[in-house]
Amino acid sequence: MSNKKTLANSKTYKTNPKLNSICATMNGRFAVGSDDGIVRLYRGVGDNSLNNFYTLSHNRITMIDCTKDSKYMVITTDKELFLFDCSYENKNGFDNRL
Repeated sequence: MSNKKTLANSKTYKTNPKLNSICATMNGRFAVGSDDGIVRLYRGVGDNSLNNFYTLSHNRITMIDCTKDSKYMVITTDKELFLFDCSYENKNGFDNRL
């Protein structure tokens, strides 16, 4: 057995998803925005996204922020401001497929 610790995990994509913004929750989950207006919710680094949210106009995501309880996200584009509820039927989108 090795005593080595993993310092970083990574996720490799077949094509460049053009990720540009990120926010992390208090329990280590995170959301990532992209140039094509998609927000992906992840349980951990190296995992596949559990849920994707699409902005109405598919404009470039400029900023993402999450509430402490990871129930809501505020997302901005160059022209829009969105408030997403990340839960449905008492399940959180960072931990469960919605």
